[in-house]
Amino acid sequence: MSGVPEHQKVFSVQGTLYTVRKCIGTGGTSVVYEINDKNNCSFALKRVDIHGNPAPLNSLRGEIELLQHLSSEARVVQLISYEITEKSLMLVMELGEMDLRVLLKHNDFGLNTAFIRYWATEVFLCVKAVHSYEIVHSDLKPENFLVVKGHLKIIDFGIANIVPDYTVNVHRDTKMGTVSYMAPEAVCGQTTFQGPDFKVGKPTDIWSCGCILYKMVYGCTPLEQYGRQQLAVLESESLQINFPKVVKSRRIPKGLLELMHGCLIRDPKKRLTAEEALQGIFLNPRSVDFEFIQDLIVKSVAWGQKFKSEPTTERLHDLIQGVWTKVIELNDMDLEPEPEPHPDPPAN
Repeated sequence: MSGVPEHQKVFSVQGTLYTVRKCIGTGGTSVVYEINDKNNCSFALKRVDIHGNPAPLNSLRGEIELLQHLSSEARVVQLISYEITEKSLMLVMELGEMDLRVLLKHNDFGLNTAFIRYWATEVFLCVKAVHSYEIVHSDLKPENFLVVKGHLKIIDFGIANIVPDYTVNVHRDTKMGTVSYMAPEAVCGQTTFQGPDFKVGKPTDIWSCGCILYKMVYGCTPLEQYGRQQLAVLESESLQINFPKVVKSRRIPKGLLELMHGCLIRDPKKRLTAEEALQGIFLNPRSVDFEFIQDLIVKSVAWGQKFKSEPTTERLHDLIQGVWTKVIELNDMDLEPEPEPHPDPPAN
């Protein structure tokens, strides 16, 4: 079908005919199309050429098994159907509007905290869901989060693994992943009598989430500046990541800095979990807490007992500003300019 125009191509998968609308992606030996069935419903079709190179089949079979295992999970792209022939493997999957990489391209990286909070929450909700099945994705990056009706879903489980019951890690004999989003433990293996041993687990995915979050904030991944030396920098015990506190003249909220720090700790045992990230002050902001209410009431009663009179406008302004500052601190927001107090009305 190589000589047929894209819009005239027709694929049959498990007896169902699909008409190609357009090509939406290519990579290696695979091509991804947007397709329609006879009811004009849209899907994505991933076609992998395996003719003369059956090596990818094992990885693809593993991906199919994981997608079937996750078929009821709303945060994972749905596998509709698949077919394996001597020449190719075809996967029919849920179609999204775009991936997170494209979405981030449209962000001006001017520290839009509402944008970052929403999409970071979506990322961690996806990862929390996959981790609840004891699955480590191992290649989380913006391209592998698909936007479907305003929400994110994870795609591409090509190197994902289920963590065995007897451990918290998956053991590999080679480095796998995308360099800019790889965790130190994914590149710093131990040498055993059987060869290299790389231990990756759920914290490995959290590091990748930290890199995605870092890119949302600063417009680049943490080690992007090192180019081809990124792997060597990751292997260094003295690895230090820079977290500027200001972006385009805007202060980065404390909770956002803490979230990035918590994901990008070198020791995987000390990193946040997806649930902890979601419950942190940046992704789960709260205007007030019990101590705040208690402190406010105690101070109000004490003030009334001390002065036993109506406060002046200036004094009232100071009290209100103090409460507002505390709310901002708890809610992890940027401080707004102080409004000028209104003068007291003239005495009659």
